Amino acid sequence: MSKFWVIVGQVYRKNVKSLGFVTMMLSPIILLAIIGGIFKYIETIETEVPTIAVFSDSPEVTEVLQQENTSYTVETGVTSVEDAEKLMELEGLDGYLTIAQEGSIFNASYIHTADSETLDLTYIQALLANLQITLQAEELNLSAEDISTLSTPPVIESNTISFEDGNVVYGDQTESGIKLGAAYAISIAIFMFIMTYSSIIAEEIASEKGTRIMEVILSSVDSTTHFFGKLTAIFFICLTQIGFYALMGIIAFQFDVVKNLMPEGIDIFQTLRAVIGVSMYYFVMGIFLYAVIAAFLGSLVSKIEDVSKAVTPIVFIALMGFYG
Repeated sequence: MSKFWVIVGQVYRKNVKSLGFVTMMLSPIILLAIIGGIFKYIETIETEVPTIAVFSDSPEVTEVLQQENTSYTVETGVTSVEDAEKLMELEGLDGYLTIAQEGSIFNASYIHTADSETLDLTYIQALLANLQITLQAEELNLSAEDISTLSTPPVIESNTISFEDGNVVYGDQTESGIKLGAAYAISIAIFMFIMTYSSIIAEEIASEKGTRIMEVILSSVDSTTHFFGKLTAIFFICLTQIGFYALMGIIAFQFDVVKNLMPEGIDIFQTLRAVIGVSMYYFVMGIFLYAVIAAFLGSLVSKIEDVSKAVTPIVFIALMGFYG
């Protein structure tokens, strides 16, 4: 056993102290920090609202549209389509909105340039729809209560159920979404860890064969002890990386920025308890089994340059599992 732990310690220290391992651990955190910084920067940028002109035969419609000043700005000084087009050519106007009224029905058309600021036409449609309902209600002599009743949309609730020990347990779409997202994240993590550590163990075996040091090693320790010593060291390296990410996650959850990303009213750890438990089992077993296969394939080559070719079968098997 002393020889076994000597091999474990030597392989563990060599990999953990390497620049490649440190880079591998820090790169996802640095990438997430960069992405978070980009999103934070985007939030601080003030979005410019489009400047438009409004033409309508109905003063009431024009007045309603001119009262809005958050989604767009109305240039009241433009009185004709020709003036609007001249301003658009000089980039002083993003577009113009023409609204024709046929009875109590509105037909609108928005003309703009290709590189103009985007106008939220859905919001314009909602404004015109509300005004249209009001005009139609006046024609039909409907009260405000009647208008409110007619414009109230139906309410549809979606819920999920599961069965535990013969009992029905109700959930919701948010919990299902969290579990689905966690499943994708865990699948990607398993695939990346398998690919990474399969290459590490294959290179460990092949590098010693390439330098002929294997003959010296096997003269003092049997092949089984050597083989499982390397596998155990790789397993400890993997646990080190997982522990590092877990520690970073605990630290991150101390900040309000991360807490605000979590859905309100749901204990995400309680929701993912069963998912994480089962996934960790497959996570550990997957890395161990793939490491065994990688070590076997690494022992088949005599030069470290051939490792990438030797582990190709692992890539195909892992891809099938990942997409499945």
